[in-house]
Amino acid sequence: MRRERTPPRDEEKVACPKLGHLVPFSYCCRENDGMPCFKAIDCWYDRFLVEDYFREILEPEEWKAVFDRPPKDRMSRLLEIVDETRKGT
Repeated sequence: MRRERTPPRDEEKVACPKLGHLVPFSYCCRENDGMPCFKAIDCWYDRFLVEDYFREILEPEEWKAVFDRPPKDRMSRLLEIVDETRKGT
């Protein structure tokens, strides 16, 4: 099967490992404060040439900030969520 370079339409969705339900690619493109989700390539690689797409639309420093950073450990993520929850109340 030949994969396309064009992103899928919003009717096509994948299971989001962060949210636990189906989301369109357009959501994945802006999930991270207007930037792509760091998991977007993993989630969409079998649907289209997602890495090529992001390399075309992102500046090199944006690519690095989103995809070339080490992932946060679980405890750091949990502490961020707790902190965000406290600020929201």
